[in-house]
Amino acid sequence: NASAKAERVHWLYWRIYRTRIAPADYARQFGRKLEEDFPQLMRALRMLGWVKWTDDAWHLSETGAIWVHRVQCLFSLTYIDEVWTICQSEAWPKRAVLDLAAKD
Repeated sequence: NASAKAERVHWLYWRIYRTRIAPADYARQFGRKLEEDFPQLMRALRMLGWVKWTDDAWHLSETGAIWVHRVQCLFSLTYIDEVWTICQSEAWPKRAVLDLAAKD
């Protein structure tokens, strides 16, 4: 189910943003295992040293927090600017198409 997966992605996004990802919280919320739903992402975060296991959760390292912020700026802020630009010409657009191609 696409909406269920979107909900799990949303949950994970905000936990990364908060710098703490607790697999037990994920399991309680969704009845699933975090590492099984996002194996490549969790593996990449560990291999890059962006997260470290402490107590009962993954915590972003300082390097991880810096890079997550950079990635967020690259994607989120760029596309938020596009949405605002669209909204300046139409207050409540029914649709906003974002160009995911590289910007010149």
